[in-house]
Amino acid sequence: MKLTAVLLSALVLSASAAMATEQPAGAPETDFFDHNGSTIIAQYKYGNLRYMKVKPSLRGLVDEGMAAFSGTLVWKGAVSGTAYVFKKGCPFLPYEVKGHYDQSIPGYVMTGAYPVRSKKGCDVVGYSNKGANARLVFVDTFERDRRAPSKLSKREQQAYIDSVYETESDPNYQDGFISSEELERRNRKHRP
Repeated sequence: MKLTAVLLSALVLSASAAMATEQPAGAPETDFFDHNGSTIIAQYKYGNLRYMKVKPSLRGLVDEGMAAFSGTLVWKGAVSGTAYVFKKGCPFLPYEVKGHYDQSIPGYVMTGAYPVRSKKGCDVVGYSNKGANARLVFVDTFERDRRAPSKLSKREQQAYIDSVYETESDPNYQDGFISSEELERRNRKHRP
């Protein structure tokens, strides 16, 4: 599985290079972000966000260097492309997301209906626009640190975290669940 992940990451990198996006003047080549406790590097020239340091709970599931996102990534601007959902023992799955850099976070917020797998396997049983994978947040660590949230009280820090990261602990996170058939019907309806 690790070799497959490395090969797929290489494929994503080469595809990302083909989709290189012109950046605004003064844009850096890279930036660092926090994504749910993992350190992510943004490579604007290649339009991707990659895992640089994987949080302990994802080790063995996600490898350093793997793409969390690939597509169009404009420095402090719009973002659209492909994100990936992971489940232990299953290949990762791509899904479409779009969003923008939100100064109030600060960081990128992307949304999209993600594939939901069966509880006991890798089969996709539908798509959901609720839950942690439907709203991805990549917090700009430079801007976050510049704003010095460490000067906030513990309660204020937790309120900030809660406002940024929507989690599946929300009892209503499945409210947006739609079946794969419903997603296909909606996609057909919006095609020219």
